[in-house]
Amino acid sequence: DGVGINREWGTAAEKAKYDRAILPKGCKIPLNMTLEVPFESSEEATEYKNSFASLIKALEKGEIRLGAAKTRGLGKVQLFNFSIRESNLSERDGILKALQGKDEIINSAIFLQSSIISSRRKKLTFEINWQPQSPLMVKAEGNGIAVDILPLVSAIDSSLTFVLPGSSIKGAFRFQAERIIRTVCPSLINRNVDFLDQIEVPLVNELFGTRAKAKKETKKGIGSLFIDDCYANKIISPSDWGNIEAATNENNLREALNNANLQNVQQAFHIAIDRWT
Repeated sequence: DGVGINREWGTAAEKAKYDRAILPKGCKIPLNMTLEVPFESSEEATEYKNSFASLIKALEKGEIRLGAAKTRGLGKVQLFNFSIRESNLSERDGILKALQGKDEIINSAIFLQSSIISSRRKKLTFEINWQPQSPLMVKAEGNGIAVDILPLVSAIDSSLTFVLPGSSIKGAFRFQAERIIRTVCPSLINRNVDFLDQIEVPLVNELFGTRAKAKKETKKGIGSLFIDDCYANKIISPSDWGNIEAATNENNLREALNNANLQNVQQAFHIAIDRWT
């Protein structure tokens, strides 16, 4: 779940709530690609194969993202454990082999070395290990029994850990960048506009991206800043986290946290204050 933030009030913007169905980190997806290579020209066939090899290299390095919200931590994939088969469908024997599943297996290493295409895109990658100075959490969609608000966790292979989504980090950075630009250029401040007009800020759009204002408008920019999800170094087993969710009282919760090696994590109590009494 996510919401847009009203830039004037710092609260959830009207009609700016959105929901996504996502796959957790560590999911494995089978992928099949078919490349049809023309054989009329050897130069053209070589160009096709080189482009295909460049694509596979990019997938191996995790340089290609899939799906939506690619700049906000989602869609990062990496190709592994693959094989390349070649069929000659211009000849009878090649067609029979393809139908029988006896295609020629090509040495992947030799095939990839044949690539002569290199990416011209320049990029900088920063990896930061950090520690919050005060308590920090992102709310999970579901609640526990003893705890009303649980922190968001994400799967890493067969385990779980706390996660700060790339969308949360990028949203905080964008909000700060907009504040800087509006401070330098006060003429950009317009309080009587809707949410989509509030986020139209020069320089910020180019860095963080922009979206179409209406369904018929297709022009939008993806932005040049990509921020991945941030995972805690603490690994939690699914069974231990299930015990935390199922804890019925404070003692059960403390025991479940200790069993999950989360001794430094504690329950925080809050109450609402009646404004009259």
